[in-house]
Amino acid sequence: GSGQSLLEVEADWEVASAASLVLADLRLLGGSGGAVSLQSTGGDVTLQRVETSSGVVTFSGALTIAECAVTSTQLIGSTSSSLLCISGSTLTRSAISMTGGSATIEGSSVLVNSPVIITAGTLSASQCELQSDGSSVPLTIESGGFATVTGVIFRSSADDGITAVSVSDGGSLTVDGSQLVKADGRSDPFPCDGIL
Repeated sequence: GSGQSLLEVEADWEVASAASLVLADLRLLGGSGGAVSLQSTGGDVTLQRVETSSGVVTFSGALTIAECAVTSTQLIGSTSSSLLCISGSTLTRSAISMTGGSATIEGSSVLVNSPVIITAGTLSASQCELQSDGSSVPLTIESGGFATVTGVIFRSSADDGITAVSVSDGGSLTVDGSQLVKADGRSDPFPCDGIL
């Protein structure tokens, strides 16, 4: 955050169930496989002011991502005890997949072509932005998934006709004070009929 070069760390990480790991002010590089591999089997992981350029982060405990730049990284919540909190961060060409547990996206976070898929569990998104060029659906709620979006901007850099949100039978979406912003800058309240 101070404009200084970040320390680069090349390693694979594994966090046991009773352990915790805090990584701050770092650029994470992949260990043996070239991409970041971080696996938490119930432990707590905090990434603060961290940059990643590719990798997979699986977690069954708590994962906190604050003020980070995450690129081409998969975040996978794998159990009902998975807890994800993203605040003040930018995710680019990444993906969030929750097969249980809960996720929170807030604090002016921006997700660029970074789909969020809630298969089971809950999502609370507030005061953040989900951007898409049409290559993926920004938010997908499968059967058994629940999501609440408050003050969220769904921004499209593509022409009209993309899907901003997909909700399957048995899924639930609650919306308050959110907007759809088209490529030309025009906006409409979300949800709205037949737009995007």
